[in-house]
Amino acid sequence: MKSKRFYRQLIKGTAALHIRTNMVASVGNIENALGQYYKLVEAIAPILLMVGCRAETDSMQGLMDELTENVGEERGSRTKGIPHKTLLQNALRNELRIDISGIKTNNATKNFLNSLMKSAMFETLSKALGRIYALEATAVPELIMVRELIKKFARREGIEIPAASELLEFIKIHVLDFEVGHESGLRNTLKPCNLNWEEFDKGFLETLRDMQTWWDKLALGE
Repeated sequence: MKSKRFYRQLIKGTAALHIRTNMVASVGNIENALGQYYKLVEAIAPILLMVGCRAETDSMQGLMDELTENVGEERGSRTKGIPHKTLLQNALRNELRIDISGIKTNNATKNFLNSLMKSAMFETLSKALGRIYALEATAVPELIMVRELIKKFARREGIEIPAASELLEFIKIHVLDFEVGHESGLRNTLKPCNLNWEEFDKGFLETLRDMQTWWDKLALGE
């Protein structure tokens, strides 16, 4: 497995993951983008679990344990039983007046999630692991970018985000705790595995490209 710096440089070069170069920030289709971002949060646990089950059948119990722990956290094991997707949904409704309870998955999000699910089920395990490592490794910069979108939307709509903001606290705890732990835990578990690292890197890069396309299309309302 290549160095952490190598993957960080790839992420740094992905324009969609930075507020100054994310098209949503300039075009302004923020409400739609936040709703579709929720759909990604909603889909993370099933994708991780599917790849974890494949790792278990390939005698990689450590990977299965790591991914199962991450799934447990997504589903509320450290947040009083409240799934992360629910925390995000409630915070968007309570503080930004964005109700995503009935939001439909748009075509751009369907294509992105379908590519992840297809990899999790049918592509080589090495490539599927590269894809989910990309999801974990991009989570912090993506959340930081989403935080700035939230602030931009609030200013535009004349909404005052409270000092004790549950929405910003959701992002903070993920940036400083959950996602850092998920990335480092997965990386440390992956290192000793006998994987095809060329396939792994291919999966990582394809996810970054798909993510860029996804955010660009969200900016256009697709």
